[in-house]
Amino acid sequence: IKIAIPAGHYRITSSLIDSQSMVHAGKFTFEGDGWQNTVIEFIPDHESFLFDNQQLFGFTRFSGIDFRSNNKGKFMNGVGGGSGNAQSFIFDNCKFSNWNSIISSTGTTMMSEITFRDCKINGSDKNSVLFNLNNAQAVNWRFYSTDIESVSGIIFNFKEGASISIYQGSIIPMGEGVVFNIPTNVDQNKFGGGNNPLVNCNGARFEMRDKTQLIKISTSKVYACFDFYSCGMGGYNITDQFVIETTDTGRISFINCDNF
Repeated sequence: IKIAIPAGHYRITSSLIDSQSMVHAGKFTFEGDGWQNTVIEFIPDHESFLFDNQQLFGFTRFSGIDFRSNNKGKFMNGVGGGSGNAQSFIFDNCKFSNWNSIISSTGTTMMSEITFRDCKINGSDKNSVLFNLNNAQAVNWRFYSTDIESVSGIIFNFKEGASISIYQGSIIPMGEGVVFNIPTNVDQNKFGGGNNPLVNCNGARFEMRDKTQLIKISTSKVYACFDFYSCGMGGYNITDQFVIETTDTGRISFINCDNF
């Protein structure tokens, strides 16, 4: 189903799709009139999802929409599994401002083939976890020319191994934000193998500010690999922290990178 959303400002206070929506194996195209013109503002009074996607729909494209929230809104609850649902999402020329979470990926299967192309993500506060990866089949996530800027929380939070590729674009965390985070007490057996490299960055521009960190790994013996190719690794006004904080396993490589 294609849903065309004309230019305008739309304010929403509850979920658009959830378990009460009678959607099973749905496939959609949500097409706006450009993020400069079509604005969807999700203003819940408590933390909740705009799309509570518990194995409901997949193979869906979002295009030309400015999605805004109030730092309480969560964009998508992506629970993988079921009959081939909750996978393959494309975000094209979209903007996300002030979200607590954009995708929370859980479950044991699916939630693969996620693509962001020419998107802009900004404004999330210190409590945000924009991409929470708690599904070992969250693989083939691609970010093309997508700018993630002025974010004070965690951008990518790995509770299980996944695979993310980033091509060009700028990543600029603020405050005490962390770009790639592996928290404490994760299961080491959920990392490595077919999920390596965990992160592959090509030609991206990083600008570390304040007390931000590029990589923070808080659990030992997690085999996580990060590869950076021809990236700009600038430290704009960082203070005295370690920009990379790791433990005892895995690989971090910088090839033809500059501006350390």
